[in-house]
Amino acid sequence: MSQRAALLIGKLSHTQKEWQECAKVASKLHEYPDGNRDDFISKCKSGEFDNVFALYRSNDSNPITGDFNAELVDLLPKSLKFICHNGAGYNNIDVAACTKRGIQVSSTPIAVDDATADVAIWLMLGALRNIKQSFMAVNAGQSITRTSSPTADNQSRQMARKLCAWP
Repeated sequence: MSQRAALLIGKLSHTQKEWQECAKVASKLHEYPDGNRDDFISKCKSGEFDNVFALYRSNDSNPITGDFNAELVDLLPKSLKFICHNGAGYNNIDVAACTKRGIQVSSTPIAVDDATADVAIWLMLGALRNIKQSFMAVNAGQSITRTSSPTADNQSRQMARKLCAWP
């Protein structure tokens, strides 16, 4: 197998087994679980990550390395071809700088679709039902009556109780 290493930045909670299986296609698995941007840049400059062809950024990687801006992208190993970003967007990665270097960037855009849709529906229902007054009353330990909240019907009270119990 040619020297094609993979680099994990950050920590994995539930996919450590899958990360280890990457050794089937990578000659070496580098891990950079914590540190800071200056240290990461130093390791890139020293050649510690030479031969890395794929890089995976976990959810907690941005506080470690900071944004993958043009400055950092220019210092990444010349062998790097793929950045796999665990997130729904590219706001922490300078895609133009990556493209200029021939590095492909991917993300996980569908990972939070269901949760985002759930929150959007809750927010719409809350706005339509004027839930704020009911929520504030329940949270303060007050009972909800039609005089304290113009929308204080059974559905509003139930929604306010559920929202107060929500972590």
